[in-house]
Amino acid sequence: MNAQDENKPAKKKAKTDIIKNETDTIGDGFNKPLTINVDTTGRDSLAVANKKTSIKKEVAIAEDAIPAPITYGSVDTNWLEVEKSIIHLYGQAYVKFEEYEIKAGYIIFDFKNNIAYAEGRPDKSGKIIEKPEFTDGNQVFHYKKLKYNFKTEKGLVYDAVAQEGDLFIHGAKTKFVSGDADSLSHSDHHTVYQENAIITACNHPHPHYGIRATRLKLIQDKLAVAGPANLEIAGVKTPVWLPFGFFPLTGGVATSGLIFPNDYEYSDQLGFGLREIGYYFPINDRFDLRVTGDIYTRGTFGLRVASNYKKRYGYNGNVRLGFSNRRTENTETGLIDSKKAYSISLSHTQDSKAHPYRKVGGTVNISTNDYRSDNFNDATSVLQSVYRSNFFWSHTMPSTPFSVNVGLSHDQNTQTGVVNMTLPDLKLNMNTIFPFKRKNKGKNEEAWYEKINVDYDAAARAFVRTQDTVLFTADVLDDIQYGISHDASVSASFRAFKYFNLTPTVNYEEIWFFRTLDRRINAQALNDPFSEDVEIDSIISEITLEGDTLYVPIDTTFLIQDEFINNFDQFRSVNVSMTASTQIFGELPGTKGFFRGIRHVAKPSISFAYNPGTRERYEEVISVNPFNSDSLAYNPFSGGVFGTPSLRDDALSINYSVINIFEGKYFSKKDSTVKKLKFFDNITVSGNYNFAADSLKWSQLRVRGNTKLFKGFTSFQFNATFDPYLRNSQGRFIEQSVWSDRKRPLAFNQFMGTFSTRLKFSQVRDWFRGNEVKEVDALIRDQSSTQIGARFDENPNSTRFDPNLTSDEISGLGEVNQEEIEDDELQDSEKKEKEERNLPHILDLFDNFSLNHTYNFVVNRQLNGVDTFLVSTNSLSLSGGFQLTDKWSINFDRISYDFKNKSLVYPSLRLSRDLHCWSMDFSWAPERGVYSFFIGAKASVFDFMKYNYGQNSLDGFRR
Repeated sequence: MNAQDENKPAKKKAKTDIIKNETDTIGDGFNKPLTINVDTTGRDSLAVANKKTSIKKEVAIAEDAIPAPITYGSVDTNWLEVEKSIIHLYGQAYVKFEEYEIKAGYIIFDFKNNIAYAEGRPDKSGKIIEKPEFTDGNQVFHYKKLKYNFKTEKGLVYDAVAQEGDLFIHGAKTKFVSGDADSLSHSDHHTVYQENAIITACNHPHPHYGIRATRLKLIQDKLAVAGPANLEIAGVKTPVWLPFGFFPLTGGVATSGLIFPNDYEYSDQLGFGLREIGYYFPINDRFDLRVTGDIYTRGTFGLRVASNYKKRYGYNGNVRLGFSNRRTENTETGLIDSKKAYSISLSHTQDSKAHPYRKVGGTVNISTNDYRSDNFNDATSVLQSVYRSNFFWSHTMPSTPFSVNVGLSHDQNTQTGVVNMTLPDLKLNMNTIFPFKRKNKGKNEEAWYEKINVDYDAAARAFVRTQDTVLFTADVLDDIQYGISHDASVSASFRAFKYFNLTPTVNYEEIWFFRTLDRRINAQALNDPFSEDVEIDSIISEITLEGDTLYVPIDTTFLIQDEFINNFDQFRSVNVSMTASTQIFGELPGTKGFFRGIRHVAKPSISFAYNPGTRERYEEVISVNPFNSDSLAYNPFSGGVFGTPSLRDDALSINYSVINIFEGKYFSKKDSTVKKLKFFDNITVSGNYNFAADSLKWSQLRVRGNTKLFKGFTSFQFNATFDPYLRNSQGRFIEQSVWSDRKRPLAFNQFMGTFSTRLKFSQVRDWFRGNEVKEVDALIRDQSSTQIGARFDENPNSTRFDPNLTSDEISGLGEVNQEEIEDDELQDSEKKEKEERNLPHILDLFDNFSLNHTYNFVVNRQLNGVDTFLVSTNSLSLSGGFQLTDKWSINFDRISYDFKNKSLVYPSLRLSRDLHCWSMDFSWAPERGVYSFFIGAKASVFDFMKYNYGQNSLDGFRR
């Protein structure tokens, strides 16, 4: 207080009368409502100018002074009552002491007793805002009224709301005791005692469900202990009672715990079952483990192990292992059929900052015996027929052009059961080098020899092709193929005659085989074709020789016996070529009207190549018929680890190709500009002429191309072939040209075309409205489709729905921020104008829908000259979803119709309702006979509160 203030006793007295009334109201422990009567005249004379005021001096005078400084302030007004050592803070007020902080609309701080009183303040409409908030380190409490003693570090609050991880704890009356003040526990953790408390994961001010306890004790970041409690839903007590309860409070740190089942099922085939019941283990900060399983009363069971790992600035990934044993009764024999299946899934990603020249990562995705289709019902798991894996470790050698890559690759077809696996796959790659290039050539021109470049790649590989049913058995080891390959090339590029590029190239390939194919005659079948030990699937014909009738098989393939033997052999090939290429531009201009010109770009390329023959050197021949000289030639390198190398005769050929690009210009009346239009992205014509062939020197003429239609919504690709020679009755070429017979150079043979349309309804709507629409990506991912094994891949440490929608909703719990109110009032007119400009339309509901259409057709010229038209694929699929209301949504995982087979392809429908902290949905896949109805709490800590009813695929319509 200064001298000027002491000379104004009238105003001081007026203020003292007001304070006395307020002090009496608060002193009885909030038994009466606090009333604020503000004298603006007195406030003006006593108002403190600074927002923050230090009270260290006042604290030092008192005998029982608290050891740490207290800072306080308010935005609106603060005034001091000296006689009673009371300060009043009004409007976004706060008081800070050590790690404690109190925020409220109105705070009264008593210096003499070291007690703070706080509650909210009314706004212009009379609504209470800026409700009190008490912060103790990372722990935050929300309440209506508060009384806190900074010396004893004890507080009493009413209608407090505290958050512990995903849990919200509401208490009608709460007593707070700091760790230092609790003489009984001698703990550094603060303790909270609550009456009539409810523990919930619902962030609504009035929770929709929870566990109601008459008494509750919370020890910060350790434990919550509850007395008698019962489950409460929508304010209604249920018959579910707990005599006591322990709730671990981990402060957001994962802890071990039981995983409640996702589903409680009953199946006519499997019996009563529990799905995804298990346990969660947080091993450490980088690694966790989730073990779950399925169990049914009729013997079916499954086990799944899932783990997530992560190292900051290092790597992250997950591992998923699955096993299922589906046991069903055979309706014909009455015996139990057991179907076992496995699944291995791994994903690893290395951070780009982890290492400058070493990298490891990729995915492994292996499944056997319809594992995903049997255990999950989403469209992707049911319909996906091909699974692939690719995992690698790469190392780039510094200061060298070399890099090493070691990995595995895998692909499998669930329909055929064929699995192709490569492990390991070692690659040594060399970047292109220019060995003769001068390092310091200065301003000298580049010499011709400096343009010579060398490239080299090597690979070592082990490959096996087998069936998924025997993938993890020892028999697979007998079928593994091994090999090493070397690829080297030397080339250069020169400019000739100003407009031509000349590229001479020499390629060399060498493959080392450690197992080769040995094909031989089955001697037993040859001597006794009717032996019971010989399986004969061929046609038998009668041949009469000197009165004796012999039975000779027309199809002699049953006599052939194939076997891979351990044998080291080498395959070598070399080719030399010289390629010349250029570009030719042609243009037909247009100056008026809609048409403004056509442009044609032709990129011709012609090459002379020599390929020494490999057939005579490597081809093996065996005699297959003892009665004549019929023989069978075969490639001993068939089925090799690098594929089957081609065995060919000597070839001295000229190869030609022309890439054509057609563009046009047109005048747009809409914006009065000239725009470009591509008719075809490219049309490529190619073929060759072999000088070394003894006949049929000309190859087929191939024409292929692609273009985009309708703003890129539709793409069209085609491939056509034309014959230079006639064919015989078996469809083989004969030495007679089409020109000699029909007086034209070529004869049509085949045309294949594909129309692919992929679009979103939002893009179609913008197109019709005249808005700018960007060209559609050629591959639009179906976002509505669920991930493979969604339940299996569910993160156990996450929730179905995060109750912490926004930080404002959690911290405010329904309170209104004054700045936001004022801002909203200022911008009301702007918001109304914006809403009028963007009125919702019924078509907006379909913005998230995507439509895919595929149409494949083939036109073949038959030997009789008649063209046949065949449609191989014609399917239309629709997927997506929309919000019926703010709470209701509907999703179509896939609605597909096959026009060729005239049938639906696994349609799937999901109807969902958002119940704030609950979710409800109904899903149905009629093609599979699967449906389910689910309602339950979103938070994982209350995952047991759910109901799930449905029918699985075994009990569906298609058994």
